[in-house]
Amino acid sequence: MKKYKNLILFLVITFLRSIFLAMAKIFLRSALKEDNRTLEEIAGYISLGATISYFIGGALNYTFRKKPIVIVSGIVVIICLIYGYMTDYFPLKNFAFIISIMGFFYGLRLTVKGILTTVEIMESGLGETKINAITNIVIFLGLLTGSYWGFDIYDRLQGVGVIGLIGTVALATILILFTKYDINFKKHTLHSAITKNIPNIFGSIKKYFSYLIPIGVLRAISTAVGQKMLEIGIDIMNKTPTKGIIVIVVSMVGAIVGHIISTPIIKRKRVLSTLLTILLAISIMFFPNFLAQKDTFLFMMGYSAYLGVIFGVIVNLIEGRFYHQIGEDNRKEFGSAAYGIITSIIIFLIMIIGNNVTKKIGINASFIFYGITVAAIIPFIRRVE
Repeated sequence: MKKYKNLILFLVITFLRSIFLAMAKIFLRSALKEDNRTLEEIAGYISLGATISYFIGGALNYTFRKKPIVIVSGIVVIICLIYGYMTDYFPLKNFAFIISIMGFFYGLRLTVKGILTTVEIMESGLGETKINAITNIVIFLGLLTGSYWGFDIYDRLQGVGVIGLIGTVALATILILFTKYDINFKKHTLHSAITKNIPNIFGSIKKYFSYLIPIGVLRAISTAVGQKMLEIGIDIMNKTPTKGIIVIVVSMVGAIVGHIISTPIIKRKRVLSTLLTILLAISIMFFPNFLAQKDTFLFMMGYSAYLGVIFGVIVNLIEGRFYHQIGEDNRKEFGSAAYGIITSIIIFLIMIIGNNVTKKIGINASFIFYGITVAAIIPFIRRVE
């Protein structure tokens, strides 16, 4: 058990971090619904702030120990939550600023998470697909829990429910104190770290571009499709928020199943990923047509689970290989920062564009946009080693 102490703590912290992310998005959407703030906007501004943090996150990991980075990030996020509660996230520029600042410091935590995932892959001896699958399953479970709690605490406590978000961040921050990831830390000056960091980040983006684009798009589209189905359930099918969230739950359960069944896969990863991506793109584009024929929440739940399984398989195959590759190349910090930058930029763009497509053309057009975007990553997947 001692051998896996760091891994266990890492997974618990990852679980709490995922709870917070999902709970924050759902809670804020409920609290700001009258101001016409959407899940896409919230996720988009979080990603915008995170993008900026990834540019300097690697340098900060060379300049400061990982524990202080996580602790300071947690404190700033808590301050943002309190300030947002006091101002009601109004007006729009205030909303965008607070959410982006939260995203910035949340992104620093994700940089550390990416580095620690690579450390566990290289040191635990459990293998790339197993560690990545376990980590992603924990993330999905956290997102499931957080999504339900986000609606629940708002229904029960309204705005005061922000205390639940604060408590989750505080606990995850405290637990980092018990890890041992800083034992071999070698300090650099911030100037030298940034000077070294920026070129290496861009070098990593170029080197791992074929991994980063598919991962970023899949992460963004899976989130966007789930959120859009949730809004269909609540706003069109008139389900209560706590019932509507089931569509997210089954999607994430499907993704967990996808991760589990893809764990033993060793050969033909590229071919399988390509075929499943084609199937995924078609399935997303034609979802509105299928829903119009069936027009039931039960059908949408089943379809959401089906898409989740495909997402889970593709992401685990590509992402597991990516983390193994940056570990082999000794580019943990730079690779993790590159991952965060590309993923955050893609999420921001897809969320904002998808939100505008929905408002100007209609919700059906947004699914066509999502499907075309997924299809566009096929040439990148075919170049994955």
